[in-house]
Amino acid sequence: MDILTPATPEQFFYNWWLFPLPLLVALATVFLPGLAVGAQIGLRRKWLWAWAPAASVTIAAVTAIVAGKIGITWGFLPLLVMTLLVLLVCWMGKFVRGKFRGTPRVFPKDTSLQTPPTPSKDWQIPATFLAVFILATIWFATVIKLPGAFAQSWDNAFHLNLAMMFTQNGNASTLAANIVGKDPTGYYPAAWHGLVALIASACSRSVVVATNALTIVVAFLAWPLSIYTFTSEVTRNKVATTLSIPLSLAFPQFPLGFIGYGTLYPNLLGYTFIPLCAALLINCLRKWPHQIIYKLCLTVVAVTAASISHPNSIFVIAIFFVVITWWFTLRAILKILTSAKKNKVIQTLFVLGWSLLWFGIYVSWDRFCYRIAFIHAMRGPEAYNFNPVSETYRKAIKDLLLLTGGTGFNNSFQYSLLLLVPLTILLWVGFFRISRFPRQWLLCFTWVPLAFYYLVVSGMQNISLRRYFVGVWYNDAPRVFAPIVFVAVPLAAIGAAWIWSLILRFVPKIRSARKKAMVLPLYVACLALFTIWGPLPLKSTSPWVFSAFAIPEPNVDGEQLIDTDELELLFSLPDYVPKNDAVLANPWEGGTFAWAIGERKTVFPKISAGIYPPDLGVLAKNLDPQSDPQVCNKTKMQNSYYLLELRNQYLWGGSGWGAEKQYPALDVIDSVNSKLVKQVGQAKLLRYQGCQ
Repeated sequence: MDILTPATPEQFFYNWWLFPLPLLVALATVFLPGLAVGAQIGLRRKWLWAWAPAASVTIAAVTAIVAGKIGITWGFLPLLVMTLLVLLVCWMGKFVRGKFRGTPRVFPKDTSLQTPPTPSKDWQIPATFLAVFILATIWFATVIKLPGAFAQSWDNAFHLNLAMMFTQNGNASTLAANIVGKDPTGYYPAAWHGLVALIASACSRSVVVATNALTIVVAFLAWPLSIYTFTSEVTRNKVATTLSIPLSLAFPQFPLGFIGYGTLYPNLLGYTFIPLCAALLINCLRKWPHQIIYKLCLTVVAVTAASISHPNSIFVIAIFFVVITWWFTLRAILKILTSAKKNKVIQTLFVLGWSLLWFGIYVSWDRFCYRIAFIHAMRGPEAYNFNPVSETYRKAIKDLLLLTGGTGFNNSFQYSLLLLVPLTILLWVGFFRISRFPRQWLLCFTWVPLAFYYLVVSGMQNISLRRYFVGVWYNDAPRVFAPIVFVAVPLAAIGAAWIWSLILRFVPKIRSARKKAMVLPLYVACLALFTIWGPLPLKSTSPWVFSAFAIPEPNVDGEQLIDTDELELLFSLPDYVPKNDAVLANPWEGGTFAWAIGERKTVFPKISAGIYPPDLGVLAKNLDPQSDPQVCNKTKMQNSYYLLELRNQYLWGGSGWGAEKQYPALDVIDSVNSKLVKQVGQAKLLRYQGCQ
């Protein structure tokens, strides 16, 4: 694929002065294709900027699949060609539409997504986005310390290796995501990894630097745009919509929680677009039938971006869509019944019947999905019980009321109540405020099913039933709690805006400056966000979120797998290990990161409960060809003649069930059948000679 090498991967890893290049490439990759298409079809202002990342992700993911099928190497060129094709199709559609419709219809500004460009006086919103993005980026950089710092976690070993495989083989298709063996065929939601590979191609294949650049763009720009658009559809209060931008990063559960816990990069990308999907549907239903086909097409693109990033996003979207559709259709029909002077009994019966109908629709859809093979494998009786129950219903209710939920199965840590008290107050003030405005009750009704699923994942003791309800989220509390943030952000913004309006009402000096009321909360909100929820409090109250990115010095006790000596050894692998050779190393000691950092494939490319792949277990247990003749056959088949001997520092300090001890031949390597090639501190690279 396209490879730009202005510096070595190691220089990109350590040098912040080089980081603007991958960051700019990430911004261009996530925004430019969607901006071009959105501008062509007439989108403007918030809709253009919020929809652009979803369109770009959809175009990139589809391009990767098509390119993989026809044998074209993944890179910027096929993405450019596909974007131009989409632009051509959009232009032809507009041309044909203009020919057959004659005089085009002109929609009022309040019903159209094609509003004029932002006037010069409305600079506050772009300024808020820019301020939040810059401040959050600087904060993130101060936390991770190095542009190439990476989370040394179970999930991230797979994510980084898959991105490196895409970078090396030039096939970033979601249908070719098998990192084991010679045949890459296999499904995985790999939109994130394809984007990382694309960005890495501009920074010397440094997938770790590319991952951090993409994380910044998605979490600190695409996500605030999405939630801002949703907030602007549920409230007309401009102060509230403005405050939703900094408040979008105030909740530790999302997006920050997904960066440190897991890490859950595919879910981070998919969840980012869910508020946008909800906003588009609200706009469709509120202004029906104006531009209905046009808006539905935009919604389909956004839903595709979310679901192709991670399939479980579609289940969250379904909850939002059912509640939103039920609410708007119910209000429309009640309006008709009221005008027809039907009595309250008839209206009440209709509300119950209509609610039961939509509940039945949701259950039917859920049962249909349950019968799909790969979903049934996650929810059925035979599914593996990921993440056992770690709380009680009482604790879960407390988490919902105080916003302290979503910490996963790690009982040693809970989100700090002190950190979340300001947000909790704003949230419940927001609930109180919207109680007076039926138009905004939608947020309350959406919160109910989301809270139900969190109660299930947190406290339900019936394992089979719990797995049925929340198996698509791996029975994982952080994934289930995060959608509550989608509702909490606009509620907190509405609460904060109401408090501000009360201040304006009772303080004459501020009231006299009412015209500047939008400017002051803009800067106060940004300042408050990064003062109250800034680096020191967040690091002290949720240390596990970013502690995963630390790279310790040698002989420092902790849960990190790779220290600075081992990192230096991994960077040197291309100088000693031939390009097509695979490296043998214990993945539980961090050896699996040799692929992402050292660009040499590993025999065991992911951390798993058992030996993976299982047919290569002989290479994990015994490297003596005299005692097992299969050793030489497997070594030759994998072309694995190099070994890494790393310190016995295991993920989580050990699995608790001995999974890390399944690689005895790689824990202490037999010096009789190996020769030292390079050593950095206690970390060693050896050449296997047992089969010569």
